[in-house]
Amino acid sequence: MKIKTIFYPADTPNEPGRLVYSLSNRQGDTTHINTSHYIYSYEWNSYRNSIRIPRKSSPRKSELKAIENEIKCDIMQIQDIYHDYCESGQPFRLVRVANSFYRQRRSHSFVDFIYDTIDHLTIVNRHGTAQSYASALKSFMKFRQNKDVELSAIDSELIQRYEAYLIDHGVSPNTISFYMRNLRAIYNRAVEKELVLQSYPFRHVYTGIAKTIKRALPLKALQRIKSLNLEKSPSLDLARDMFLFSFYTRGMSFVDMAHLTTDNIKYNTLTYRRHKTGQQLQIRWERCMQEIVDKYKYCSHSPFLLPICKSRDELHASYKCVMARVNNNLKHLLYLPSHLLKEKELPFR
Repeated sequence: MKIKTIFYPADTPNEPGRLVYSLSNRQGDTTHINTSHYIYSYEWNSYRNSIRIPRKSSPRKSELKAIENEIKCDIMQIQDIYHDYCESGQPFRLVRVANSFYRQRRSHSFVDFIYDTIDHLTIVNRHGTAQSYASALKSFMKFRQNKDVELSAIDSELIQRYEAYLIDHGVSPNTISFYMRNLRAIYNRAVEKELVLQSYPFRHVYTGIAKTIKRALPLKALQRIKSLNLEKSPSLDLARDMFLFSFYTRGMSFVDMAHLTTDNIKYNTLTYRRHKTGQQLQIRWERCMQEIVDKYKYCSHSPFLLPICKSRDELHASYKCVMARVNNNLKHLLYLPSHLLKEKELPFR
């Protein structure tokens, strides 16, 4: 078995990337172990596969040396686990080595437990919850300056300091509540697994949902957008149609629209279950809805009503990508000056 440390740069520039252990065998099998170590791109030597320690003494130099020592200890621990499996005579699997390593360190690492939870949710296709947990973790790690914390150290004082940090950075109450509720759910999972004793660290922070001011698009603006000539801009045309379809179906969410098939329409009624809550809803199927569906019938190879996803296998990743493009194009349509909307044709493609 070979062990290699790999650096994965962050998706956004000027953000630290993550270090990962890659395990491989002679048969070409590989598996990865996520670490809680984050460094910047310029701190990684890609030729030597090692951390680049600065020559001048600085707080960052000591932190990098500490990470380097932890990596050495982790690799030694993984090798010990591998040798134990070899001596026990059990069938060797890289995944077993990785899982044993996770179990041995899970009891003290909050970040590792969150990543384990996210991995599990992804496997069981609970992508929405997994993304919510990942978003909460990203915010919490910014507060922690990418430093891990033991599960036993998650107490009321730490969480209140995190809340104060969010308030100081101008985060809205509902977003703060979103992060807190997700972290609390993860913490409660650890309690259920008896990895930490329940100390109710989130009891003094805000976890409610504040009412927000409802915003509505004027009917005249809606009519102007509907009458726009978008033949020369298919991407804007699609965004407009998806917006109108959601409007016609009483505000159907994008994920529910992505899942619609012909089976959802029976006896001139659209019946579907909300992806988020499981609630069943029924809406009368109107001519305006059918016109949008007929407009995209050229996507006959797709099992879905709307041109959002092409196959069930890529449903989650595809609808997220299309939703981002549609939302971006909607900004162009919804915030155009009124004198441009009246012209019924956009001055750009």
